[in-house]
Amino acid sequence: MTGPSVSVVLPVLDGEHFIMEAVGSVLKQTFSGLELIVVDDGSTDATGELVLGVKDPRVRYLRQENRGLAAARNRGVSEASAPAVAFIDADDRWKASKLEKQLPVLAKGLLVYSDVELSDETGRSLGGFRTFDRFPEDERKFSGDVLTALLAQNFVHPSTVVMRKEDLAAVGGFREELRVSEDWDLWLRCAERMRFSRLAEPLVAVLIRRESLQGNPQLMRATSLRVLDDAGRRLREDGRVTAEVRGALGLGYFSSRNMRPAAANLFGAALRRPWHLRWWKWLASSLLWRPVRGGRATVADSEILVRGRK
Repeated sequence: MTGPSVSVVLPVLDGEHFIMEAVGSVLKQTFSGLELIVVDDGSTDATGELVLGVKDPRVRYLRQENRGLAAARNRGVSEASAPAVAFIDADDRWKASKLEKQLPVLAKGLLVYSDVELSDETGRSLGGFRTFDRFPEDERKFSGDVLTALLAQNFVHPSTVVMRKEDLAAVGGFREELRVSEDWDLWLRCAERMRFSRLAEPLVAVLIRRESLQGNPQLMRATSLRVLDDAGRRLREDGRVTAEVRGALGLGYFSSRNMRPAAANLFGAALRRPWHLRWWKWLASSLLWRPVRGGRATVADSEILVRGRK
């Protein structure tokens, strides 16, 4: 008897109100060769009882003391028995054909992801990735070598990702000291050595809950600064800091509201490529930017695409 082809890792904390929809969407996949590893990160509600009540041999339930989202995902990956791993957050839902469409594309050294459909708790559609693209004038590609595009903004949602377990191990997994933006950090390390394949079809329904839009903006800003600083350091050590990389770093700092390094990197890129007018545009924006206080809230301010956990 052969084992599963893909291990699906589902981390959860106090998810009794939505966990069963996520579990059901995995078990209803048209691709059947899977196992589902639910990692309960210290829930105090009925999450564990609900998952343990699922009578499907493909489901494994693991419980640990609360250690954070990154640690829960790493725990699930460490228990995975399949050569490929996929992730789903507890309040998201997969379309039934997701794995069937993604797994044939998967290869060594390739991360496969898809678009998403976003909605709020009332069911109102919030669009997909393109709706929230901070830099729509950029004609970059989102497949192949995506490093510079990914430095500018995080456009890969964890619930859409499928990759080989050995590739994940090679880049070191999720950094458990990061409480947010841990996914952006991992995708950047992947992009430094791997290629990405984007399926432009929305294969995941992502729920944006009310508390998702609140969070801790100071923590988000500080962690994003750390993620980008670390990426810049690695790239400098590898001799890979081109004008395009500096410009992309500048956009990443801008999108995470770290305006001083945004201006420094955009200015450096613009000096080396003065005909790239968009870098001058975003440099001016970074110098003139002021925090929005009250009144109009923006999607960028809510950090939907940069946020590690919704």
